[in-house]
Amino acid sequence: MAYQSLARRQPAAEIRGSAATQTSHAAALLSIPPATGTKPGAGGGGRATPGGSMPPRSAAPFQRKDNLMTNCVDLFDIWGAEKALQRDKPLEAVRFNGQEVAGLLFTSTTVLAKLHYNDEPEARGYVHCNSEGCVLCRLGRTAEEKALLPVYLPVQDTIGVIAISPTSRPGALRPQLLPLLRSGKRLVVFIKKADRMTFQVGSKEVDPTVYQCDRLIEDFERRLEAGEIDLTSVYPRLSNDALAKVPGIATMLLLKGVKVGAGNQG
Repeated sequence: MAYQSLARRQPAAEIRGSAATQTSHAAALLSIPPATGTKPGAGGGGRATPGGSMPPRSAAPFQRKDNLMTNCVDLFDIWGAEKALQRDKPLEAVRFNGQEVAGLLFTSTTVLAKLHYNDEPEARGYVHCNSEGCVLCRLGRTAEEKALLPVYLPVQDTIGVIAISPTSRPGALRPQLLPLLRSGKRLVVFIKKADRMTFQVGSKEVDPTVYQCDRLIEDFERRLEAGEIDLTSVYPRLSNDALAKVPGIATMLLLKGVKVGAGNQG
């Protein structure tokens, strides 16, 4: 037939050579190295010798993985201790503004400080007494002795300082906190200042595993014992000259004829 006359049978050897050439081209595209012991043939084709084996894979992909791993770090190595220690956080006084404050008692160690309370807007709050020649003392403002007690603040995850007055009047902090400190229990106290003279104190015993703060507290106590922490630093120390520049104090000094300076006791 006409169809048969146009068709030509392809010799088997030619078919094998063509298949080998295609395999070689495919291997070249995939970058697969030739098998060990292969004898090159026509068109780049060939056949593996008996006992031949494939060589190991190229080490390039593994080298790239090693390069990436050199930039990897363990998160706990760089941030693990950041939350646990107090050294990078400023020590602050606990301020009672009508809201309940939670504090975990862990020590009875305190530092005594003589403080004046200022009501002037420019310097409102407690400041340290300058002892002899103190401007505030010369104006007749009485200094109060406060015991500064460190406590752990679970909400802020830090350690703060509570100023405790020596008075034992009803509603004061001292008669309410001392029995709790003596109990030896792990207690969280809830303190609320009802008015200028009255504190409300509640307490609850907690499981030691609830708050993971032991490392922070141990580090704090060690540094406190070594003299590396000054509990009195939570309140400012202002010189007599600085205090005399506060408008309200300056007016009182002028009205009373009190002079500020070396040797001037007014």
